[in-house]
Amino acid sequence: MNKCLAVLITLVALPIMNSNHLVFAQSIKNETKCKNIVVLVNDPDQNGTNIRNIPGSLPHSQVVGVFPYNQTAQVSNEFSQVILKGQYSKKESWFEVVANIAQFDLNGTLESAIKVTGYMASKYKNGTPILVTYLKGYSKVDLKIYGSAKGNEFIGKIQKDVAGPLITILGCEGNRIRSYLPDESSGKNVFGWIDASATCPNLITNCN
Repeated sequence: MNKCLAVLITLVALPIMNSNHLVFAQSIKNETKCKNIVVLVNDPDQNGTNIRNIPGSLPHSQVVGVFPYNQTAQVSNEFSQVILKGQYSKKESWFEVVANIAQFDLNGTLESAIKVTGYMASKYKNGTPILVTYLKGYSKVDLKIYGSAKGNEFIGKIQKDVAGPLITILGCEGNRIRSYLPDESSGKNVFGWIDASATCPNLITNCN
C-alpha cells in the first residue's frame, strides 16, 4: 500500500474556519442531532472513504474530502475515528461527521491533520458496514436495548461480562445510537437503541 496518502479537496467548500478545520457541509437540516458520538471508520475500500458536502442521495452532492484507508495502522487510534453530529434522515444512512484527515509524507510520516466536516455513509448498498463501534468489553451489568432514542422502555438486553461485537451505526439521536443488537433473551438481533456511553470506538483497548 502506498503510504503517501493525499487529501482530496475540491473548491466547493464553505469558508475555512481556520487553517486546520475545513467546513464543507452545506446548510441542510438533519432529521436528528447527535451529541458528538465518536465511532470508527471501518471501510475496506483501499481508495478511502468519501466525505461529501451534502448526502450522496441528494442532487449535486460532491466529494470534498477522502478519509484515507487504514489510517489507524499508520498513526494512532485517533485517526480511525469520526464524530457524529447528526443523521440526515432516519430512512437513510447518511451522517454529518467531523473527521481528522491525516496527511503523510513520502516516507509515511505524519505531517499534519485537517478536520473536515461533511457527510459520510454508514454502509455500502451491499450492506458492508463503514461507520461502526464496539460494545465495551466485560461490563459489570447487563446493557439495556431501548425501543426509542429518548424513552426508557427497553426491548432487550445484552449480557454482561461479554466482549462486545462489532456494531454498524444505523442511526443516532442525542446520546444514543441505533443498530441491530444481540438480545440475550431471544437469542436474536433486535433493531434498537443503546447509550453511546456503553460503546467503545477504539481498536486498541476495550475501554474498561
